[in-house]
Amino acid sequence: MTRPTALYAATLLSALLVAGFFAQPSMSLPLQPDCAPEVDQDWSAYQSPNATAFLDTGLFASSAILFQAFNWVSISNRNAQFATIASQAATIKGAGFTHAWLPPPSQSVDKEGYLPQQWYVLEGDANQRSAISALRSNGIVAVADVVVNHRTAPTIDSCTGDYTVFRNPDMGNWAVVRNDGKCEGGVFCKDGCGCNTYDTGDNICYAPDLNHVDTRVRDNVKAYLSFLKQAGYSGWRWDVAKGFSAGYFGEYNSASAPSFSVGEAFDGNLNVVLNWISGSGSPAFDFPLRYVLRDTIRSNNFGALKGAGVMSQRPDYAVTFIDNHDTERDDRFGSATQITMGYAVILTHPGIPKVFWSDWQISSVNTAIRSLISIRKARGINSSSRLFVAQASSGVYAAYVGPSGSTNEIAVKIGTGSWAPPDASFKVATSGQNYAVWTR
Repeated sequence: MTRPTALYAATLLSALLVAGFFAQPSMSLPLQPDCAPEVDQDWSAYQSPNATAFLDTGLFASSAILFQAFNWVSISNRNAQFATIASQAATIKGAGFTHAWLPPPSQSVDKEGYLPQQWYVLEGDANQRSAISALRSNGIVAVADVVVNHRTAPTIDSCTGDYTVFRNPDMGNWAVVRNDGKCEGGVFCKDGCGCNTYDTGDNICYAPDLNHVDTRVRDNVKAYLSFLKQAGYSGWRWDVAKGFSAGYFGEYNSASAPSFSVGEAFDGNLNVVLNWISGSGSPAFDFPLRYVLRDTIRSNNFGALKGAGVMSQRPDYAVTFIDNHDTERDDRFGSATQITMGYAVILTHPGIPKVFWSDWQISSVNTAIRSLISIRKARGINSSSRLFVAQASSGVYAAYVGPSGSTNEIAVKIGTGSWAPPDASFKVATSGQNYAVWTR
Protein backbone atom coordinates (compact mmCIF):
# COMPACT_ATOMS: atom_id res chain seq x y z
CA MET A 1 0.00 0.00 0.00
CA THR A 2 1.27 3.46 -0.88
CA ARG A 3 2.36 5.50 2.11
CA PRO A 4 1.00 9.03 2.69
CA THR A 5 2.78 11.79 0.83
CA ALA A 6 3.56 15.42 1.47
CA LEU A 7 0.07 16.22 0.16
CA TYR A 8 -1.34 15.38 3.60
CA ALA A 9 1.06 17.81 5.25
CA ALA A 10 0.13 20.57 2.82
CA THR A 11 -3.56 19.90 3.42
CA LEU A 12 -2.99 20.11 7.18
CA LEU A 13 -1.30 23.47 6.83
CA SER A 14 -4.26 24.77 4.86
CA ALA A 15 -6.60 23.52 7.60
CA LEU A 16 -4.54 25.24 10.29
CA LEU A 17 -4.64 28.49 8.37
CA VAL A 18 -8.40 28.26 8.00
CA ALA A 19 -8.73 27.48 11.72
CA GLY A 20 -6.79 30.64 12.54
CA PHE A 21 -3.93 28.99 14.45
CA PHE A 22 -1.31 30.51 12.18
CA ALA A 23 -1.26 33.99 10.72
CA GLN A 24 -0.85 34.22 6.96
CA PRO A 25 2.83 34.19 5.99
CA SER A 26 4.38 37.27 4.43
CA MET A 27 6.77 35.30 2.28
CA SER A 28 7.79 31.78 1.34
CA LEU A 29 10.16 29.68 3.42
CA PRO A 30 10.95 25.95 3.18
CA LEU A 31 9.89 23.60 5.94
CA GLN A 32 13.25 21.89 6.42
CA PRO A 33 16.36 23.60 5.07
CA ASP A 34 19.54 21.68 4.35
CA CYS A 35 21.53 23.78 6.78
CA ALA A 36 20.84 26.05 9.71
CA PRO A 37 20.34 29.74 8.98
CA GLU A 38 22.56 32.23 10.70
CA VAL A 39 20.85 33.14 13.96
CA ASP A 40 21.87 36.80 13.80
CA GLN A 41 19.23 37.86 11.30
CA ASP A 42 15.57 38.32 10.64
CA TRP A 43 13.98 34.94 9.86
CA SER A 44 12.26 36.40 6.80
CA ALA A 45 15.63 37.02 5.17
CA TYR A 46 16.52 33.33 5.05
CA GLN A 47 16.11 31.21 1.94
CA SER A 48 17.14 27.59 1.67
CA PRO A 49 19.71 26.71 -1.01
CA ASN A 50 17.51 23.73 -1.87
CA ALA A 51 14.00 25.03 -1.37
CA THR A 52 12.44 22.81 -4.02
CA ALA A 53 13.14 19.75 -1.86
CA PHE A 54 10.76 20.89 0.86
CA LEU A 55 7.22 22.07 1.37
CA ASP A 56 7.03 25.69 0.28
CA THR A 57 4.68 26.72 3.05
CA GLY A 58 5.86 30.10 4.25
CA LEU A 59 6.77 31.23 7.74
CA PHE A 60 3.87 31.30 10.18
CA ALA A 61 3.46 33.60 13.15
CA SER A 62 1.64 32.05 16.10
CA SER A 63 1.07 33.78 19.44
CA ALA A 64 0.13 30.51 21.15
CA ILE A 65 1.45 29.75 24.65
CA LEU A 66 0.82 26.15 25.73
CA PHE A 67 0.26 24.99 29.31
CA GLN A 68 0.79 21.31 30.19
CA ALA A 69 -1.92 20.85 32.81
CA PHE A 70 -0.52 17.78 34.57
CA ASN A 71 2.58 15.89 35.65
CA TRP A 72 3.18 12.17 36.16
CA VAL A 73 2.08 12.20 39.80
CA SER A 74 -1.14 14.12 39.18
CA ILE A 75 -2.33 11.79 36.42
CA SER A 76 -2.22 8.80 38.74
CA ASN A 77 -5.75 10.10 39.39
CA ARG A 78 -6.87 11.63 36.11
CA ASN A 79 -10.43 12.14 37.32
CA ALA A 80 -9.20 14.37 40.16
CA GLN A 81 -6.78 16.18 37.86
CA PHE A 82 -9.57 17.02 35.42
CA ALA A 83 -11.52 18.51 38.34
CA THR A 84 -8.46 20.56 39.34
CA ILE A 85 -8.02 21.84 35.80
CA ALA A 86 -11.68 22.89 35.68
CA SER A 87 -11.29 24.82 38.93
CA GLN A 88 -8.15 26.60 37.66
CA ALA A 89 -9.30 27.47 34.13
CA ALA A 90 -9.73 31.17 34.94
CA THR A 91 -6.26 31.28 36.55
CA ILE A 92 -4.74 29.61 33.48
CA LYS A 93 -6.40 32.18 31.27
CA GLY A 94 -5.35 35.06 33.52
CA ALA A 95 -1.70 34.01 33.28
CA GLY A 96 -1.83 34.44 29.51
CA PHE A 97 -1.99 30.85 28.27
CA THR A 98 -3.89 30.23 25.05
CA HIS A 99 -3.79 26.41 24.93
CA ALA A 100 -3.95 23.70 27.60
CA TRP A 101 -2.69 20.15 27.09
CA LEU A 102 -4.84 17.76 29.15
CA PRO A 103 -4.13 14.21 30.41
CA PRO A 104 -4.86 11.27 28.08
CA PRO A 105 -8.64 11.14 27.66
CA SER A 106 -9.58 7.48 27.34
CA GLN A 107 -9.96 4.46 29.63
CA SER A 108 -6.63 2.72 30.05
CA VAL A 109 -5.12 -0.26 31.85
CA ASP A 110 -2.63 2.08 33.52
CA LYS A 111 -3.70 4.94 35.77
CA GLU A 112 -1.87 7.54 33.74
CA GLY A 113 -3.65 6.79 30.47
CA TYR A 114 -0.80 5.78 28.17
CA LEU A 115 -1.96 2.16 27.74
CA PRO A 116 -5.39 2.94 26.28
CA GLN A 117 -7.97 0.21 25.87
CA GLN A 118 -11.50 1.52 25.27
CA TRP A 119 -11.13 4.66 23.19
CA TYR A 120 -14.76 5.69 23.53
CA VAL A 121 -14.86 5.59 27.33
CA LEU A 122 -13.68 8.95 28.68
CA GLU A 123 -11.78 8.70 31.95
CA GLY A 124 -13.62 10.70 34.61
CA ASP A 125 -16.21 11.57 31.98
CA ALA A 126 -18.05 14.31 33.89
CA ASN A 127 -14.94 15.99 35.26
CA GLN A 128 -13.13 15.73 31.93
CA ARG A 129 -16.00 17.37 30.08
CA SER A 130 -16.20 20.01 32.81
CA ALA A 131 -12.48 20.78 32.39
CA ILE A 132 -12.84 21.11 28.62
CA SER A 133 -15.91 23.32 29.01
CA ALA A 134 -14.24 25.55 31.61
CA LEU A 135 -11.19 26.03 29.41
CA ARG A 136 -13.27 26.80 26.34
CA SER A 137 -15.39 29.26 28.32
CA ASN A 138 -12.15 31.09 29.13
CA GLY A 139 -11.07 31.14 25.50
CA ILE A 140 -8.45 28.40 25.93
CA VAL A 141 -7.98 25.63 23.35
CA ALA A 142 -8.26 22.16 24.93
CA VAL A 143 -5.51 19.92 23.53
CA ALA A 144 -6.07 16.16 23.79
CA ASP A 145 -3.20 13.75 24.47
CA VAL A 146 -3.82 11.37 21.56
CA VAL A 147 -2.38 7.88 22.13
CA VAL A 148 -2.95 5.80 18.99
CA ASN A 149 0.50 4.35 18.34
CA HIS A 150 -0.35 1.32 20.49
CA ARG A 151 -3.31 -0.16 22.29
CA THR A 152 -4.24 -2.76 24.90
CA ALA A 153 -7.02 -5.34 24.69
CA PRO A 154 -9.26 -6.97 27.32
CA THR A 155 -9.31 -10.47 25.79
CA ILE A 156 -6.70 -13.07 24.77
CA ASP A 157 -6.79 -14.16 21.14
CA SER A 158 -6.76 -17.91 20.45
CA CYS A 159 -4.11 -17.59 17.74
CA THR A 160 -1.71 -15.03 19.21
CA GLY A 161 -2.09 -16.28 22.77
CA ASP A 162 -1.94 -12.64 23.80
CA TYR A 163 -4.27 -9.72 24.48
CA THR A 164 -5.08 -8.68 20.92
CA VAL A 165 -8.89 -8.86 20.86
CA PHE A 166 -9.63 -5.15 20.98
CA ARG A 167 -12.98 -3.70 22.00
CA ASN A 168 -14.65 -0.29 21.68
CA PRO A 169 -13.73 0.08 18.89
CA ASP A 170 -13.40 -3.56 17.88
CA MET A 171 -10.24 -4.55 16.04
CA GLY A 172 -8.68 -7.91 15.18
CA ASN A 173 -5.14 -9.15 14.70
CA TRP A 174 -5.02 -7.22 11.42
CA ALA A 175 -4.66 -4.12 13.58
CA VAL A 176 -1.30 -5.27 15.03
CA VAL A 177 2.02 -4.88 13.21
CA ARG A 178 4.07 -7.92 12.27
CA ASN A 179 7.01 -8.95 14.47
CA ASP A 180 5.91 -6.54 17.22
CA GLY A 181 8.47 -7.19 19.94
CA LYS A 182 7.55 -7.44 23.64
CA CYS A 183 9.72 -6.10 26.45
CA GLU A 184 10.13 -9.55 27.97
CA GLY A 185 10.88 -11.20 24.63
CA GLY A 186 8.68 -12.73 21.98
CA VAL A 187 6.06 -10.90 19.94
CA PHE A 188 2.46 -9.81 20.48
CA CYS A 189 1.26 -11.32 17.20
CA LYS A 190 3.09 -14.28 15.67
CA ASP A 191 3.16 -15.09 11.98
CA GLY A 192 0.05 -16.84 10.72
CA CYS A 193 -2.31 -14.88 12.98
CA GLY A 194 -3.22 -12.16 10.51
CA CYS A 195 -0.67 -9.51 11.45
CA ASN A 196 1.10 -9.28 8.12
CA THR A 197 2.47 -5.72 7.88
CA TYR A 198 5.70 -4.53 9.44
CA ASP A 199 5.81 -1.42 11.61
CA THR A 200 6.55 1.89 9.86
CA GLY A 201 8.22 3.41 12.93
CA ASP A 202 9.86 2.60 16.26
CA ASN A 203 8.70 -0.44 18.19
CA ILE A 204 6.97 0.04 21.56
CA CYS A 205 7.49 -3.10 23.58
CA TYR A 206 4.93 -2.61 26.36
CA ALA A 207 1.78 -2.87 24.21
CA PRO A 208 0.79 -4.01 20.72
CA ASP A 209 1.69 -1.44 18.07
CA LEU A 210 -1.18 -0.58 15.74
CA ASN A 211 -0.80 -1.15 12.01
CA HIS A 212 -1.48 2.27 10.51
CA VAL A 213 -0.86 0.93 7.00
CA ASP A 214 -4.25 -0.81 7.28
CA THR A 215 -7.08 1.48 6.19
CA ARG A 216 -9.36 -0.01 8.86
CA VAL A 217 -7.00 1.18 11.60
CA ARG A 218 -6.78 4.62 10.02
CA ASP A 219 -10.55 4.85 9.69
CA ASN A 220 -10.90 3.96 13.37
CA VAL A 221 -8.35 6.63 14.34
CA LYS A 222 -10.21 9.25 12.32
CA ALA A 223 -13.49 8.29 13.96
CA TYR A 224 -11.85 8.54 17.38
CA LEU A 225 -10.56 12.03 16.61
CA SER A 226 -14.07 13.01 15.58
CA PHE A 227 -15.33 11.69 18.93
CA LEU A 228 -12.74 13.79 20.78
CA LYS A 229 -13.75 16.89 18.86
CA GLN A 230 -17.37 16.24 19.81
CA ALA A 231 -16.22 16.15 23.43
CA GLY A 232 -14.81 19.65 22.98
CA TYR A 233 -11.15 19.11 22.10
CA SER A 234 -9.80 21.10 19.18
CA GLY A 235 -6.07 20.39 19.36
CA TRP A 236 -3.90 17.27 19.36
CA ARG A 237 -0.71 16.32 21.17
CA TRP A 238 0.53 13.17 19.43
CA ASP A 239 2.08 10.60 21.78
CA VAL A 240 5.02 8.49 20.50
CA ALA A 241 5.23 10.41 17.24
CA LYS A 242 8.16 8.27 16.05
CA GLY A 243 6.03 5.14 16.41
CA PHE A 244 4.71 5.13 12.86
CA SER A 245 5.30 6.95 9.59
CA ALA A 246 5.03 10.74 9.92
CA GLY A 247 2.79 10.95 6.87
CA TYR A 248 -0.04 9.24 8.69
CA PHE A 249 -0.09 12.01 11.28
CA GLY A 250 -0.53 14.39 8.38
CA GLU A 251 -3.41 12.29 7.11
CA TYR A 252 -5.10 12.28 10.53
CA ASN A 253 -4.68 16.02 10.92
CA SER A 254 -6.02 16.59 7.44
CA ALA A 255 -9.11 14.51 8.24
CA SER A 256 -9.75 16.06 11.68
CA ALA A 257 -8.69 19.70 11.01
CA PRO A 258 -7.37 20.56 14.50
CA SER A 259 -6.58 24.17 15.34
CA PHE A 260 -3.35 23.01 17.01
CA SER A 261 -1.09 19.99 16.58
CA VAL A 262 2.23 19.01 18.14
CA GLY A 263 4.13 15.73 17.95
CA GLU A 264 6.24 14.02 20.58
CA ALA A 265 9.17 13.16 18.33
CA PHE A 266 11.22 12.25 21.39
CA ASP A 267 14.77 12.62 20.04
CA GLY A 268 17.70 14.95 20.61
CA ASN A 269 18.80 14.56 16.99
CA LEU A 270 17.76 17.71 15.15
CA ASN A 271 17.47 16.01 11.76
CA VAL A 272 15.17 13.33 13.16
CA VAL A 273 12.75 15.94 14.52
CA LEU A 274 12.94 18.10 11.39
CA ASN A 275 12.24 15.06 9.21
CA TRP A 276 9.17 14.25 11.30
CA ILE A 277 7.95 17.83 10.89
CA SER A 278 8.57 17.68 7.15
CA GLY A 279 6.71 14.37 6.84
CA SER A 280 3.74 15.29 9.00
CA GLY A 281 3.33 19.02 8.39
CA SER A 282 2.87 19.45 12.14
CA PRO A 283 4.90 21.32 14.75
CA ALA A 284 6.91 19.18 17.16
CA PHE A 285 8.34 19.52 20.64
CA ASP A 286 11.85 20.92 20.35
CA PHE A 287 13.73 18.19 22.20
CA PRO A 288 17.05 19.17 20.54
CA LEU A 289 16.79 22.71 21.91
CA ARG A 290 15.73 21.46 25.34
CA TYR A 291 18.84 19.28 25.70
CA VAL A 292 21.23 22.03 24.55
CA LEU A 293 19.55 24.62 26.78
CA ARG A 294 19.77 22.27 29.77
CA ASP A 295 23.44 21.49 29.16
CA THR A 296 24.52 25.07 28.54
CA ILE A 297 22.75 26.37 31.63
CA ARG A 298 24.30 23.62 33.77
CA SER A 299 27.79 24.32 32.41
CA ASN A 300 27.34 28.12 32.25
CA ASN A 301 28.88 27.97 28.77
CA PHE A 302 26.45 29.05 26.08
CA GLY A 303 28.41 28.68 22.84
CA ALA A 304 26.30 25.72 21.70
CA LEU A 305 23.02 27.56 22.28
CA LYS A 306 23.45 29.79 19.26
CA GLY A 307 21.76 28.04 16.34
CA ALA A 308 20.41 25.17 18.45
CA GLY A 309 17.22 23.20 17.98
CA VAL A 310 14.24 23.32 15.66
CA MET A 311 13.94 26.95 16.76
CA SER A 312 17.06 27.72 14.73
CA GLN A 313 15.64 26.17 11.55
CA ARG A 314 11.86 26.48 11.64
CA PRO A 315 10.88 28.38 14.76
CA ASP A 316 7.22 28.40 13.74
CA TYR A 317 7.23 24.59 13.97
CA ALA A 318 9.13 24.47 17.28
CA VAL A 319 7.18 23.92 20.49
CA THR A 320 9.84 24.80 23.02
CA PHE A 321 9.82 23.48 26.59
CA ILE A 322 11.86 22.91 29.74
CA ASP A 323 10.42 19.66 31.13
CA ASN A 324 7.43 17.38 30.72
CA HIS A 325 5.94 14.45 32.62
CA ASP A 326 8.62 12.12 31.22
CA THR A 327 11.77 14.21 31.52
CA GLU A 328 10.83 15.32 35.04
CA ARG A 329 11.09 11.74 36.28
CA ASP A 330 14.29 10.74 34.51
CA ASP A 331 16.12 13.94 33.58
CA ARG A 332 14.97 16.98 35.56
CA PHE A 333 16.15 20.19 33.91
CA GLY A 334 17.79 21.53 37.04
CA SER A 335 17.25 23.67 40.11
CA ALA A 336 14.52 26.30 40.39
CA THR A 337 17.11 28.91 39.37
CA GLN A 338 18.15 26.92 36.31
CA ILE A 339 14.52 26.23 35.36
CA THR A 340 13.76 29.95 35.55
CA MET A 341 16.76 30.72 33.33
CA GLY A 342 15.36 28.25 30.80
CA TYR A 343 11.99 29.99 30.80
CA ALA A 344 13.74 33.36 30.40
CA VAL A 345 14.89 32.00 27.04
CA ILE A 346 11.87 30.13 25.67
CA LEU A 347 9.29 32.71 26.80
CA THR A 348 11.19 35.55 25.11
CA HIS A 349 12.30 33.70 21.96
CA PRO A 350 10.61 32.58 18.74
CA GLY A 351 8.81 29.25 18.80
CA ILE A 352 5.65 28.22 20.63
CA PRO A 353 6.59 27.97 24.32
CA LYS A 354 5.14 25.35 26.66
CA VAL A 355 5.00 25.69 30.46
CA PHE A 356 5.02 22.53 32.59
CA TRP A 357 2.64 21.88 35.50
CA SER A 358 5.38 21.06 38.04
CA ASP A 359 7.30 24.23 37.21
CA TRP A 360 4.10 26.23 37.60
CA GLN A 361 3.78 24.88 41.17
CA ILE A 362 7.16 26.34 42.24
CA SER A 363 6.37 29.78 43.67
CA SER A 364 9.49 31.59 42.47
CA VAL A 365 9.28 30.00 39.01
CA ASN A 366 5.56 30.79 38.78
CA THR A 367 6.21 34.46 39.50
CA ALA A 368 8.94 34.62 36.87
CA ILE A 369 6.81 32.83 34.27
CA ARG A 370 3.95 35.27 34.77
CA SER A 371 6.27 38.25 34.26
CA LEU A 372 7.87 36.72 31.18
CA ILE A 373 4.52 35.85 29.59
CA SER A 374 3.30 39.38 30.26
CA ILE A 375 6.34 40.80 28.45
CA ARG A 376 5.96 38.34 25.56
CA LYS A 377 2.34 39.28 25.00
CA ALA A 378 2.80 43.03 25.51
CA ARG A 379 5.66 43.15 22.98
CA GLY A 380 3.99 40.88 20.45
CA ILE A 381 6.65 38.16 20.52
CA ASN A 382 5.46 35.19 18.46
CA SER A 383 6.71 31.96 16.96
CA SER A 384 8.46 33.76 14.10
CA SER A 385 9.84 36.87 15.79
CA ARG A 386 13.25 38.13 14.71
CA LEU A 387 16.13 36.78 16.81
CA PHE A 388 19.59 38.32 17.00
CA VAL A 389 22.12 36.58 19.26
CA ALA A 390 24.48 39.24 20.58
CA GLN A 391 26.70 36.93 22.63
CA ALA A 392 26.94 33.19 23.31
CA SER A 393 30.01 32.39 25.34
CA SER A 394 31.23 31.29 28.75
CA GLY A 395 29.04 32.96 31.37
CA VAL A 396 26.75 34.87 28.99
CA TYR A 397 23.97 34.23 26.50
CA ALA A 398 22.41 37.48 25.28
CA ALA A 399 19.94 38.13 22.49
CA TYR A 400 17.57 40.68 21.02
CA VAL A 401 14.10 39.58 19.97
CA GLY A 402 11.59 41.52 17.90
CA PRO A 403 11.82 44.17 15.16
CA SER A 404 15.21 45.85 15.29
CA GLY A 405 15.05 49.36 16.72
CA SER A 406 11.32 49.24 17.45
CA THR A 407 9.59 49.75 20.79
CA ASN A 408 8.62 46.06 20.66
CA GLU A 409 12.23 44.89 20.59
CA ILE A 410 13.40 43.25 23.82
CA ALA A 411 16.78 42.08 25.11
CA VAL A 412 17.42 39.03 27.27
CA LYS A 413 20.46 37.70 29.08
CA ILE A 414 21.14 34.52 31.05
CA GLY A 415 24.30 33.31 32.77
CA THR A 416 26.56 34.38 35.62
CA GLY A 417 28.48 36.87 33.50
CA SER A 418 27.81 40.56 33.09
CA TRP A 419 25.95 41.94 30.05
CA ALA A 420 23.48 44.71 29.33
CA PRO A 421 22.27 46.29 26.08
CA PRO A 422 24.47 49.33 25.31
CA ASP A 423 21.45 51.31 24.13
CA ALA A 424 20.26 53.34 27.13
CA SER A 425 16.68 53.26 25.88
CA PHE A 426 16.44 49.67 27.15
CA LYS A 427 15.20 49.40 30.74
CA VAL A 428 15.08 46.30 32.94
CA ALA A 429 11.56 44.85 32.78
CA THR A 430 12.15 41.77 34.93
CA SER A 431 15.16 40.03 36.43
CA GLY A 432 16.28 37.37 38.84
CA GLN A 433 19.27 35.19 39.64
CA ASN A 434 21.34 34.86 36.46
CA TYR A 435 18.77 36.34 34.09
CA ALA A 436 17.32 39.68 33.03
CA VAL A 437 14.97 41.03 30.35
CA TRP A 438 14.97 44.60 29.05
CA THR A 439 12.31 46.48 27.11
CA ARG A 440 12.28 49.90 25.52
